[in-house]
Amino acid sequence: MKFKNLFRSKTKKKAYALSQILNGEHDEWDNPNFVYLASEIISEYGAILEQTPKLVLGVCEKRLPYHKREIEAAIELLLKFLNNKELWIKLKKKYPKTARTIITDKYYNALRVGYVELAKFVPDNEGKLCESAYGLLKGEITDEVKEEIKSSWFEEVIQINQRIIQESSSRLKILHHKFGKEDNLF
Repeated sequence: MKFKNLFRSKTKKKAYALSQILNGEHDEWDNPNFVYLASEIISEYGAILEQTPKLVLGVCEKRLPYHKREIEAAIELLLKFLNNKELWIKLKKKYPKTARTIITDKYYNALRVGYVELAKFVPDNEGKLCESAYGLLKGEITDEVKEEIKSSWFEEVIQINQRIIQESSSRLKILHHKFGKEDNLF
């Protein structure tokens, strides 16, 4: 599903408050205005995911439009709204177009996948190594490439990717615990 055109805004709003809201630092987490802000954050994040090759595991965090915690908070906030009938009614009254968009199964599944995909965004030094490895492996496998695969920097890429896989698994468990299991996630 394409997120980038779902919620257009002429000005970029500050998103740092969403993670604070979900951490209980503010009482008004169920305000429909926060859902609208979360949908804009997710829209921009979705555009980045669309530009990222599916097979790449490590990607530089600097590519994210917001801090990883804020994107995570935005996804969790929308999932909370989607799983609460009373909050859903509030949202539907205030932002009917947004409500119609995010009620779809496709959007719900995309939120869950996007939550897990956040694991692939790593510190920039690690992301550069992973992106270099991806560039090396997407071409023809020559003797030179085989030698590079044996090098120490490539071993570091393997370790980074193992961490990413573990974090992805943890994120999936969090989703299952907080929002129920979805069998068709991947």
